[in-house]
Amino acid sequence: MRRSEAVALALLAGLLLAGCRPAPEAPTPLLPALAAQAAALDRISLAQADGKRMLVRREGRWWIENEQWPVARRWLDPLLVGLLDARCDEPRTARPEHFDRLGLVWPSAPDPLIGAAFARPTGRLGFYFAPTPTYLYIGHPHPRGGSFVRVEGAPSSCLSHADLRLPVALSEWREPQLLDAPWWTPLEVGVAEAGPVRWLRPDEPDHAALWSAAANLRQIELRPARLPLPPAQRRLHLRAADGRLKVVELRGRPELTWARVDAPDPRYAGREFRLPHDVAVALWVPLADAGASP
Repeated sequence: MRRSEAVALALLAGLLLAGCRPAPEAPTPLLPALAAQAAALDRISLAQADGKRMLVRREGRWWIENEQWPVARRWLDPLLVGLLDARCDEPRTARPEHFDRLGLVWPSAPDPLIGAAFARPTGRLGFYFAPTPTYLYIGHPHPRGGSFVRVEGAPSSCLSHADLRLPVALSEWREPQLLDAPWWTPLEVGVAEAGPVRWLRPDEPDHAALWSAAANLRQIELRPARLPLPPAQRRLHLRAADGRLKVVELRGRPELTWARVDAPDPRYAGREFRLPHDVAVALWVPLADAGASP
């Protein structure tokens, strides 16, 4: 056999053997039960630096238990979508003494070096697929993308290529919108102070900012109403296309405005809500004679 033929046979044999080798195993799903049981999942616990919360799902909507307030979908929805496909793409340390460096313990000891290097918060989530929850730690982001994660009880921590984001504070898990639809697109907006309601025209330039703010009421803090409440300084009247009316009382000043929703719903009863500055300033704009109708 000539040398060239021998080399060709050796190369062919190598290719055949390589083809028989098993393909590399795919990365392990981070939460394999999530895809199968996502529709039935109705409880998620949260633990972050400033405390704990329990999220519960009722009638297709997530709520913060014991607060009777809906969960902010802008945080929960992308997190759950990301976790559906999240994998343990790169196994990392299995040494518990190193978990804190990656933000994979709770509660974690404050570390100024970690705080300076990573801008994103960390936390622990508990998924109730069974009576015993599965705990997932979401740690610091990787500089080149992805998140350090750890499933409690797994042999090691992981780097997942999924971008798993948490809000800075637990209070941000509250839905910021003060009212639900259809109040985001009211048919009419009225303002009352000492006298009758004055219904504003949406096309009136002087009241465009007030109209926009009334249709975009947001809360940044809630507290029990301090009874007896003083008379409201201003009332917003929002009329939906179906004729329903919602009244929101305003107290305070543009720099510190508290609102009370005149509605019997448990989420509003006995509570006041602090409005963000950009919304409050627009709602306190003085009303001129023009642009209003009795």
